[in-house]
Amino acid sequence: MATKRNEHGRSNDQREDREDVDRAPVAEAGGAGNGDRPPAAATGADDDEPTGYKRPPKKHRFKPGQSGNPRGRPRRALGTNTLIRKLLNEQVEIFENGKKRKISLRELNHRRLAEKAAKGDHRAIALMMEYEERVFGFDEELSDNGALSPEEQEILDAAKARRAAAKKLGENARKDKKPPDEHAGK
Repeated sequence: MATKRNEHGRSNDQREDREDVDRAPVAEAGGAGNGDRPPAAATGADDDEPTGYKRPPKKHRFKPGQSGNPRGRPRRALGTNTLIRKLLNEQVEIFENGKKRKISLRELNHRRLAEKAAKGDHRAIALMMEYEERVFGFDEELSDNGALSPEEQEILDAAKARRAAAKKLGENARKDKKPPDEHAGK
């Protein structure tokens, strides 16, 4: 047989045991019927100012001119782009010709890449050429300014002729190719 329980989850037997305990009524202890809390006078609050919901005791209220959030809102975390930009702009010390100098980490990286390319590192050379093309663009005037030897000029002209022929062949192939007829199967 299941025991009947009250709204607090206790059985009637437990309730009877708890009623045997001597308790002083709250009203007798000087409280105003607020449950197990000690009366207001015991907490040190002023008798003339009420405390309770939205009325904290005077000692816990903000002092005049004092913020409720003294440390302020925390700073936002840096994004990846911002973090990389900040790191690359950081100043580092180098010794150049026996003198101490400060340059950005970005400049130092470019200098090292240029040094590796000058020593013959193929990856560094390819990266430098890619950067150069990205920054300055491909300049045909530099290749046609007559600074090439006759053999180099001949190779360059042959390459340009092959490129033009391939381009022309591609255009003719596109012209000869008929677009698929969408309504042919219907």
